[in-house]
Amino acid sequence: MREIKFRAWNKLDRPDNQMYHRVNLTPDAKVVMPDGEEWELPLMQYTGIKDKNGVKIFEGDVLKWTFNNLGGSRIIVVKEPKILREEFEGSIFTVGVGYNIKYPEQCEVIGNIYENPELLD
Repeated sequence: MREIKFRAWNKLDRPDNQMYHRVNLTPDAKVVMPDGEEWELPLMQYTGIKDKNGVKIFEGDVLKWTFNNLGGSRIIVVKEPKILREEFEGSIFTVGVGYNIKYPEQCEVIGNIYENPELLD
């Protein structure tokens, strides 16, 4: 069974704009902050998959995907990830339109769309 985890980006105009890695949610998907306040923040769900360095891959992460022995690579953003099927050697998962990845060890998390928007250029 996949581990269900979320993180949230504090996009509000506050000096503490940051990623919250341990969040509690209300039934209507608001984030409960440490002081008890409830905020509507962008949520990113854990895919259940880790990259080649053991880093958890979340929605909104930017991956460097090295897909052949010749050093071919592509930068992709994780969108609506889901495991397509489990296999003996690993899982085939989709991270966006047209990107099905069989071996997560071919991927490396290099940032996310909130903290590293320059990676999207």
